[in-house]
Amino acid sequence: MLTLSVQSPSVDRPVPERGAVERALRTAGTVSGAYAASPVRFRRLEARAGALAEALRPGAAGTWVLVSVAGSLEAGHQAHLRERSLTAAQRFMLALACDGVENAWVDEAVPDAEAFRAAGLDLGAEVPVGLVWCAVG
Repeated sequence: MLTLSVQSPSVDRPVPERGAVERALRTAGTVSGAYAASPVRFRRLEARAGALAEALRPGAAGTWVLVSVAGSLEAGHQAHLRERSLTAAQRFMLALACDGVENAWVDEAVPDAEAFRAAGLDLGAEVPVGLVWCAVG
């Protein structure tokens, strides 16, 4: 039988280490499926691209991670890819939480691919799905 432990915040919780985001990224990339490579991609936003997300959580120090998925011209396939990306994002956020990193999902008002291109981040044929704010630098 599988048991789960309850995570409760406390004042004595240690500050999460910088490697927590990288570990969570590795965990999220292991979503199964019939793909040679995952159609979901996670990118830590730096400099200009990160500035696009700052208005979504003003004054909060942390790191933004963009979740994007391969684009498809077929609506049903694109919906399937989006669902896969949401599963991967949940795994990413759960891994962060297990390491004590506060995080939040944002999928409203996420900049489009053109805005990211203008900020120096070329997504190619990928479509932005959402952003994860991580309370770690």
